[in-house]
Amino acid sequence: MPPGNGSASMAIPVVDFSSWKNTQDEASRLRTAHELVKACQTVGFVYIINHSLPKSVLDEAFDWVKRLFNLPEEEKMRAPHPEGWAVHRGYSWPGLEKVSQTMSTGNDEEAKRKLREVPDVKEVYDIGSDENTEQPNQWIPDEALPGFRTFMIKFYWECWAVGEELLRALAIGLNLEDDSYLVDKHSGHGNQLRLLHYLPVPAEDLEKERTTRCPAHTDWSSLTMLFQDDCGGLEVEDVSRPGTFVPATPLKNAIVVNVGDLLQMWSNDQLRSTNHRVRMPPLADRYEGPDRMTRERFSIPYFISPDPTSVIECIPSFTSQQQIGIAKAQVTTKQKAIRLLDLTSSEMSSLPKDTPVYEGVGKMFVGVPMSTVDKRLVAEKAELKSDVSGLEKKLSSLEMTHKNSMEHYERFVKSGERGTDEALFNRTKKGMFRMKDEDSELYCYSCKPVTVQNTLHRLDIQRFPDSVRNFGSETYWLDQSLRQRSATLMTSECHWSLVMFTSGIQTRCMP
Repeated sequence: MPPGNGSASMAIPVVDFSSWKNTQDEASRLRTAHELVKACQTVGFVYIINHSLPKSVLDEAFDWVKRLFNLPEEEKMRAPHPEGWAVHRGYSWPGLEKVSQTMSTGNDEEAKRKLREVPDVKEVYDIGSDENTEQPNQWIPDEALPGFRTFMIKFYWECWAVGEELLRALAIGLNLEDDSYLVDKHSGHGNQLRLLHYLPVPAEDLEKERTTRCPAHTDWSSLTMLFQDDCGGLEVEDVSRPGTFVPATPLKNAIVVNVGDLLQMWSNDQLRSTNHRVRMPPLADRYEGPDRMTRERFSIPYFISPDPTSVIECIPSFTSQQQIGIAKAQVTTKQKAIRLLDLTSSEMSSLPKDTPVYEGVGKMFVGVPMSTVDKRLVAEKAELKSDVSGLEKKLSSLEMTHKNSMEHYERFVKSGERGTDEALFNRTKKGMFRMKDEDSELYCYSCKPVTVQNTLHRLDIQRFPDSVRNFGSETYWLDQSLRQRSATLMTSECHWSLVMFTSGIQTRCMP
């Protein structure tokens, strides 16, 4: 049992992978796989000890991280994070990135509003596969840090070797017929190696929430492997007490593994993607010097993501009527064109509490214009008509009412008229909200996007006149919590139409 988790709090399980490496002992491997699955089902986080990454490699990795962030600013800026949201590579200076996904941290609305305006105080360097041309690496020149690129390329693939074993163990522990089911959807080229440096800050700034290390969020990937230094500060939400967090105390040479949103979708919510955050280190290890500065913290997360063409669908064994979620929906993970809308801090803070916002540079996602999906409607509506009863009528209605929603919303936001008279954000029982202005009423809803690339989160927009607004009990697709639907065909109908009209992601319904 890791220290610091306390008997009264949720304990983060420890799984020993030493027996997994013995390929001749199938019974021990199966036991390890079941332990891993149980941890991912009950907590969503697990310490992996006695894995295949040697201590010497991890020590060298942290040495390179410290050397990187100790470089002068002008040297680090020779490999800057590219502008915009599409590429997550290179160096991000303190304040560039902010995790803005609001999570269930209690009912204090004022605290949540303030959280959105609190900057993260960290610097980041992102690395991927050199063969991923859609996410080109931004390397520090060799003369600035000789040997850094060579080591990090090698370390990237060494991490992936461990990730492959974790995915294979999960497949076995989930009793899948094919233990390569998950591995086959991950080539390793879509992964992301992130080097993180949390800067020393006055303890008072953290205590009074004038700054934060990393607010509560879930990861969008399949799995995350985290390597920590000895500073501490990572906290995991207690699944039995939402809003309460327990420390993930550093264990020497252990990997902290957590389930991401995509793997939760794949398993129809059988595996748990759990909220987590980075706060101040433990009290005994919190301050340095008379100015009460926090210790700096270094960590190395490795995000494991499926290939962009992979299909996110419920694993067949998790599609029973007793396991209701997204079992009826099937979507490809290739992200199509999505438009961006700039938001100021004040605009972000005025959004409803559950609005997911892109984590990068203060932008949020909105639905694409109808023109981007017009060509697919002709072919796909005919196919879906035979699969999903009653969907044709809804699609026709939505087609007529959606065409100008994007242009209207952009005018609405850019006009700056977002006071309580012109724009009222009202929560409803179904988890959506309304925005009213003098011209019309916009119905908006937030959801988890079914895409792999760039850990995207977005706010989706639709507009409905009175004649289309109310579908009675069939208005499930306006609900934010798609996973909590009753066991009806409406789950697949509405999930399809939601994805179709808001992101342009290719979709098809399962029989």
